[in-house]
Amino acid sequence: MTGKKRYPVASVLVAILLVFACIMVPLSALAETDTTISELNETTQHQSRQVTVKGEVVGDILNAQKGYKWLLLLDGQSSISVLVTDEDALKVVWLGRYNQVGTTLEISGVFHADCSDHDGLTDIHATSVKVLEEGYKTQSSLEGHKIGVAVLLIVLGAALSILHGRLRERTR
Repeated sequence: MTGKKRYPVASVLVAILLVFACIMVPLSALAETDTTISELNETTQHQSRQVTVKGEVVGDILNAQKGYKWLLLLDGQSSISVLVTDEDALKVVWLGRYNQVGTTLEISGVFHADCSDHDGLTDIHATSVKVLEEGYKTQSSLEGHKIGVAVLLIVLGAALSILHGRLRERTR
């Protein structure tokens, strides 16, 4: 065997497996991953880092320094204050409250566990605001038969009180 190189079968198989593994790794695994608001509130490992969170805007939109507003973002478990530009705040049409589901946003920005610009507030300074789902009004969960039962119980309670009062007068 002169001039030809032979590669052991094991080396060829390892090379093929490495190429296959590289192809199978999803590109999304290499991208920035979402962080939950609960994670941000429980640890400071994301301090001054770019994060992406998703949640419903609840409460009210509050004025901040000139050109900025405060939003309160809720992920179902925890909430966090988010500083956004006036322009980004206009994307929020619905605010979560009674009989209303707020606009769901995806916020990317810099997380501060103890923001020196805002008196130690835990917040995110948004760099990107994307609307994932518009909010909407909800119907009251009060149903007609529940109202009927409530009225019936009130009338029954009043009748029993009157009956009790009259029976008590007779025993004197």
